[in-house]
Amino acid sequence: MDLQMPIMDGYEATRLIRESGNEVPIIAMSANVFEEEKRKATESGVNEFIDKPIIFDRFVTVLSQFIQPTTLVAKPVKTERLDISVETRNVQQPPSDQTPSQDEVFSLKALEDFTQGDIGLQHKLIDRFISETPTMLLELEESDDTSTVERLCHTLKSMSASIGGVRFSQQMAVMEKKANDAQSVDNDLELMKHEHLELMEQLKDHITPQGEQSDSTTVSLELRELEALLSLIEAYDSRALSVAESLHSQTQVAELGAVKKSLEQYNFDQAKLQLLDLMRQQ
Repeated sequence: MDLQMPIMDGYEATRLIRESGNEVPIIAMSANVFEEEKRKATESGVNEFIDKPIIFDRFVTVLSQFIQPTTLVAKPVKTERLDISVETRNVQQPPSDQTPSQDEVFSLKALEDFTQGDIGLQHKLIDRFISETPTMLLELEESDDTSTVERLCHTLKSMSASIGGVRFSQQMAVMEKKANDAQSVDNDLELMKHEHLELMEQLKDHITPQGEQSDSTTVSLELRELEALLSLIEAYDSRALSVAESLHSQTQVAELGAVKKSLEQYNFDQAKLQLLDLMRQQ
């Protein structure tokens, strides 16, 4: 259950499911790691919690609590709501020697964990970060609206975590918490810009941005990329939006813009039909 949804958020959706008498396992999913938000999710009726960006090993560990080898537990034995606090939630963490250092500007391991070693996806996520975040930082600096600042910090935190930007993601989490508490982030802006600049430099060493690719590697819309996006859409995977955004920004294909818009509205079924129409044209 994605907690951050338009119209009806995940808390309300979960509450209504529980009020209907349905005891289906519900796993909350969000990049918002604040303790009070996790407590709120528990009180609404979720059974477990997964942080975004999703690390596959942790994801499987959580799912294994509710899925047997061949069948989903449709009517699990009634269990007490699990304590999903940061300190005690029942999720197996990777060994400490495999955890990215909190002092790292850029963690290649974190990037590979998130993308499962998909080099193409890594390049697209980094290209998107390099091209989109400078404008977002400028908007954040100029905004006096606390809710806007919190939203931008939340988005930047998630984008950074997805590409292994450890320190910048931590900085944005600090600023998001301040904005959530209606505190000013003015004193954090210089550090924010410094951490962002350092991350950008290391990313540029890791990957050649789209605009600097040679003619021999010019990006074109390939069927395999559309098939990969289709797989994400059919699985109702939230990563489909970031992939669609990346493909659209690189190719400017109007049909991909329509797919992206449908995914932004959480209309996966319509996005699938639009993408299939595009694939038939290839």
